[in-house]
Amino acid sequence: MKKILLPALMLPMIAAAQMTYTGGPNNLTSECSAIWASGDSALMGYNDGLYRTLDGGQTWNNLTNGIPYNCDPRVIEYTDGKLFVATNNNSRMYTSTDFGNSFIAEGGNLALLSPTAGTSGPGIAMIGGTLVAPSIYNSSTSSWDAVVSGGLTHDIEYLAEDTIWVCSGSVSSGTTRYSHDNGQTWTDVVNEPNTDIGGGIMMNALAKSIAKVGGRIIVGTNLNGFPILYSDDYGTTWTAATASGYGCSQILVVNDNLILALFGGGIQQSTDQGETWTLVNAVSGPMAIWKGDKLLCGNYEFDNYGSGALLKVHGVPGTASNLVPHNGQLLSAVHGNIMAYNPTTAQWSVFQDTNSFGNPLGAKSLFIDNGTYYAVTDNDVFASTDGGVTFQYYDLLSLVNQTKMTFLDELAGKKFLASVNSSASQKPRINYSTDGGVTYTNTTFSNNISYGLYGAGANFVENILDAGNNVLVADFNAGYAISSDGGLNWTFSGGTWDQSWMTVSGSTIYNQNTNVQNGTKTFKKSTDGGATWQNVSMTGLPNSGGANYNGFYGAALLNGKVCTYNVFHAPRGIYELNESAGTWSLVANTDCLFEDWDGVTELSYHVGSYYANWFLNGTYTSESIPGAGIDDFFEAIIKVYPNPSSGVFRIETEEPQMIRVYDLFGKMVYQNVEDENEVIDLSACPVGVYLLKVGNSSGMIKLIKY
Repeated sequence: MKKILLPALMLPMIAAAQMTYTGGPNNLTSECSAIWASGDSALMGYNDGLYRTLDGGQTWNNLTNGIPYNCDPRVIEYTDGKLFVATNNNSRMYTSTDFGNSFIAEGGNLALLSPTAGTSGPGIAMIGGTLVAPSIYNSSTSSWDAVVSGGLTHDIEYLAEDTIWVCSGSVSSGTTRYSHDNGQTWTDVVNEPNTDIGGGIMMNALAKSIAKVGGRIIVGTNLNGFPILYSDDYGTTWTAATASGYGCSQILVVNDNLILALFGGGIQQSTDQGETWTLVNAVSGPMAIWKGDKLLCGNYEFDNYGSGALLKVHGVPGTASNLVPHNGQLLSAVHGNIMAYNPTTAQWSVFQDTNSFGNPLGAKSLFIDNGTYYAVTDNDVFASTDGGVTFQYYDLLSLVNQTKMTFLDELAGKKFLASVNSSASQKPRINYSTDGGVTYTNTTFSNNISYGLYGAGANFVENILDAGNNVLVADFNAGYAISSDGGLNWTFSGGTWDQSWMTVSGSTIYNQNTNVQNGTKTFKKSTDGGATWQNVSMTGLPNSGGANYNGFYGAALLNGKVCTYNVFHAPRGIYELNESAGTWSLVANTDCLFEDWDGVTELSYHVGSYYANWFLNGTYTSESIPGAGIDDFFEAIIKVYPNPSSGVFRIETEEPQMIRVYDLFGKMVYQNVEDENEVIDLSACPVGVYLLKVGNSSGMIKLIKY
């Protein structure tokens, strides 16, 4: 699966229908490590990335402007208009004053921090972790000042005005303290949380989570059988609550009469200020209340503060593998699951996520050959002969003595299976079968195969194409290979710096190559089975100057036409080649409004629509999706006035939203997080038509400046 590296922002000339988001596929399988939520807005540390929604979870976007896409967030706090994200990777602390549109690194002296706890309140933000004691953010120095001793922070909680409680110490013990002056001075509790564990034996417990209801302090502990203790005298004496389970890691106070706690076995609730607890849902993950009475527990959303129905399992945009037609739907392997997209309803659903052993399927790619479905995992192959209803373990790789399959299909009268071992020193193989896959024979290469792209690992076959007359083309992760005898013998071309995209139209082979070391791009074709190559004309592709046309990527045969994808210079989108005229033209309805995206992995065409799969950003289509484009309904629920205007527009939304305004060439001329009733000032912009985008909705509103 090839990946195109793109700039941080890509915007189109908006004059026609555009590629629109299909709504997925979403990654539903990874762990949520941190969460913050309020109203319809939430931020989530998920699958090592930081994601944000401004529309109640309908869409989640990976925030990457100033913060790495895989930073692994562990603590998210928001106070006084400033967002604090403590991460397990990179600079450890990132802050934002525009609610995540952009970040700066403010790790300061937290370089050794693995975040374990954080809290915030008016005028204060605190963080703690391994090797770093509880620390307060110093805005004047952009650093973090330790306020109490202790090498490991178990919990920090802002409980009331000027009142903070902490527990810090070693892995197995800690000191619990409180402050009534926002962390300037601290008082140790008289007695650490403790209880009689039987036979008069008193044992201290770690305060893993701390909460306050009225005058009562409630702590979640590490003691099995005694997960909750509470004190009515500010830590002098402690009482064990009536609760089962173990390892209370978070206490969330909804109000004085409803408290939620996250145990090792799920969510429990108390309606008597923490004295007794009952299990309400057997799920786990950091908790937050949003949208009134809805509970987010990890990526699970429940009604009625967690005791009601499961409303939704939230997922963040994932990376789809190849799209495979199946009974009017498109199937794809997505982060371990096989997902199905229905073009009629524009909905994604889980097609299969379990293997025959009852374990997660773990599919990374999907192949269909003669009615048999092959789900390829990191190390195994599972096959389905019943249309994907069940997947059985299939010992296919032992036939070729390799650890991973990367391609399977029938070409030139043979079944081809491409495979690879994980070691970079072990070369990939192309194997063929003439008995329907019962046995396989390894093919021969006349020369050496390079390492994979950037030299980072083993090379592997991504696709094999039939150019007719016994000529086959193997598209590798780096470079390519050609066979002129029906796939028995091959010659490899290119090397570890060559990102080659291969496609075939009739008997003509096309190769779009990017040298990832120096950025040089070429687009060539061969009409003699790869013996000689000629340059393909670039006429019609946008270019800002120079001879390299460095905005185009890829080669694919879509709807019978050789296509490429232009990402830098407007108009951006999918371009098709008129082979006889030697010119390129933009395919209708494939203009793009893609923002902050990292790379395309595949272009495809199915039943009248073009599709683009993007790394960690889902799948987009030229098909009309309800709600996309300039939408009268959208204009009805978002009030903008006056419109037309001489430059100042007022916008009314139900809650704070991200506001973006683009000109008709795709340039963003305005961006901000607005309150419910705010002014957009375009006075400095030229007279003309602009497009307003609110939140992550695909709908847009036309603004006219006179």
